[in-house]
Amino acid sequence: MLIEKNILIRNVMLEQLFDERFMKKYTDFKDFDTMVEASNICLASGKAQREIETCRVWSQFVKEHTSFSDWRAMRKTATDQYRYPSPFQKRQNPY
Repeated sequence: MLIEKNILIRNVMLEQLFDERFMKKYTDFKDFDTMVEASNICLASGKAQREIETCRVWSQFVKEHTSFSDWRAMRKTATDQYRYPSPFQKRQNPY
C-alpha cells in the first residue's frame, strides 16, 4: 500500500500529527502508516487525500479501531494536542 508522506493538516505532516505516542494511546495501531495499511484505503493520490475527509469507509474504520467516533474527531484531537514549533525555534532540515 502506498501512503503519501506529504499529506498536510495545518501545515503539519500526518506522521507528525499522529505520532506514535498519540497512536498508541488512542488507537489499535503503533503508528499511522500501520493504521492506513490495515484499512486497505490508498492515500497515495492527491484526490484520495482530499476525499478521506468525507470517506465513510475510513470514518467507520476509525470508529472501530480508535477511541474516536469518526475521522474528524480523531483529526481534531490530534490537531488540538499537537505542539506547533515556535516560529523562533531553529527548524531542522527534514532531508
